Amino acid sequence: MTAVADMGEVLESLQKLDLVDHDAAGAWPPPPETDPERVTWSKFTRDRSNRRNPELSPDVLAELESMARVDDEGRTPELLDRLAWYAPIHFSAERWGIYITEDAVIKLAGRICGHLSDRQVTDPGIAGEALWSALWTLYFHEAFHHCTESFAIRLELIEKVEHYRTYHREVYRQPSGEDEPLEEALACADMVRRQTMERGMRLIS
Repeated sequence: MTAVADMGEVLESLQKLDLVDHDAAGAWPPPPETDPERVTWSKFTRDRSNRRNPELSPDVLAELESMARVDDEGRTPELLDRLAWYAPIHFSAERWGIYITEDAVIKLAGRICGHLSDRQVTDPGIAGEALWSALWTLYFHEAFHHCTESFAIRLELIEKVEHYRTYHREVYRQPSGEDEPLEEALACADMVRRQTMERGMRLIS
């Protein structure tokens, strides 16, 4: 049986090693000042038949229909980087975590609906599937960033040497022309892999 680390103890250990820097600017936005609403994951791990009967407001359906008509697929990565992000524990301390705005889910779901017929977009069942897929797409992408930091934390706690902030500064944030950092490409690949398998969703509850 795999033991789950207590993140309070992890944070305390990192602080004792002087590896948490509240003043450093990471590559992603800082956590919001107001406390966000926690996602109730059990709502999104139910079986497929229940997901196709969501309770969607007319406003959400109208927004999805509107976003489905927007022809700016090229801006999707730029848009989502501002609406969903990972706040590393090294920079955000107790407020670390994955942050996903409601707008991000609706906008990405709208992009998905843009590949469907008009009749399908207004179908609540299909719209619910699009929202479900959008949420998990965003989550799986950001979860990879957490896995990257978690690997660095393991090394730091064992070796008592800084790794993550140095990597973040000298590798992740280094300009590489028009290409995104390798970590972003790997996060996208893992996102596709986990969406295809759908098994990761059963591990979260």
